[in-house]
Order: sequence, then C-alpha cells, then structure tokens
Amino acid sequence: MFFYILLPVSLLAQIDLGKYGNITGSFETNNQLYVRDLKTNAVLPQDRIGSNNYLKADYRFQKISMGMQYEAYLPSMEGYPFVLNDAKLVQKYFSYQDTKFGLTVGNFYEQFGSGLVFRSWENRQLGINNAMEGINIRISPTNNFDLKIIYGKQRKNFEKSDGTIRAIDANYQIVKPAEMNHEKSLSVGASFVSRYQQYTGPNPAFKPTVNAFSGRVNYADVTTNFSAEYI
Repeated sequence: MFFYILLPVSLLAQIDLGKYGNITGSFETNNQLYVRDLKTNAVLPQDRIGSNNYLKADYRFQKISMGMQYEAYLPSMEGYPFVLNDAKLVQKYFSYQDTKFGLTVGNFYEQFGSGLVFRSWENRQLGINNAMEGINIRISPTNNFDLKIIYGKQRKNFEKSDGTIRAIDANYQIVKPAEMNHEKSLSVGASFVSRYQQYTGPNPAFKPTVNAFSGRVNYADVTTNFSAEYI
C-alpha cells in the first residue's frame, strides 16, 4: 500500500447579535497527501491529494433558526465509500421550535427509537450523510406525549435518493423522573415508516412500497436501564 499524510483542521466561530439572535459557524478540512511506498510499490491515486471540506453556518433568533452546509471534495479522500470531485451547497433548512410544536423545512436529521427502523445522520469520518430533505413536524400536546411526522427524500452524495419516505413516530412517557424523585422513568413508543420508489423492472410482483413498523419500551432507575424494541 501507499503511505499518506493526514492534515485535519477545524475552526469554530460564534457571533452574538444581542436581541437579534446569534450566528454560529464552523469550517472543517481534512487533507491527505499520498506518498509512494517503495517497499510495496502500490499504485498511487491519480490525484496525489485528497481534500474533504465542510463549511457550516447557522442563525438563531428566539424560536427560529436557519442554516446551510457547503461541501467541497477536491477530490474526496481515499477510502471513502464514494468518489466526488465537486463542490456544492448540499444542505439548507428553516426551523421553528416551540415547547408544543416544531416545524423544520429543508434538510434535517432524525431518529426513531434506537434508530433501527429509521435514522438519518452524519458521520464525516465514515463518509456518511443521509440527511432528509423535506418536512419534519413535531407535536407535543402534553408534557408526556410527543409525535413526529416526516416526509421527504434522503441525501445520496450530492443528489437525492429515488425513494420517498413517509413516517410517523409517537412516544409516551408513562412515568417521568420528576414524578418519582428522579429515580424512575418509563416510556413506550411506536413508529411507522413507509418508503416508496417507482419500479420499472420486469417483475410484476415487485412491490414499490416497503413498510416497517416498530414498538419499544424504555425503563430506567438508579441501578437499572432496560430498553427493548421490536421491528
């Protein structure tokens, strides 16, 4: 194999605008310089430099927030699950969050339960970013009950996947820690996820819609933590 030199850099910034909110931003760059290994004489990449770059900015004012993420792969580093040689504004969102109601339009991350039935997340070290692009609604009519509704498509590199996801998740807190002197908590939840992708192949029995259901229970006290989920 060949040797490489890794040069990671991360920068964070925050601007306080007082009564007008605040702006936060970050820039991360990871760079590799590939050097031939004379002992193995392995084949070097065509480009001797790999560079993954991420620029993120967010603005928050009271219950409103908005932001964007710009990425540049010039080209992407060796070992990533995809090869990119481009730069693009890949994520943007607008969000309103209150104690009883929340709405996000654009790109967002979400997880139902343990994440087995649905999870959209980012891990730059592994080259994973399957953020949703669509709408995310959260309703909390009481302090014990939460309902999430999402609709949209997941990110696939610089594009969107062909499948459309429609999903709903509910969580009910039967016993809250405050009700038991912070010693016990008990909650149950359920999720439904439906993914549709148009099928144009020759198999007439192929179903374009795949549905997934899940139920879960979580219990915790001072000495015990128990979680179970069935998909």
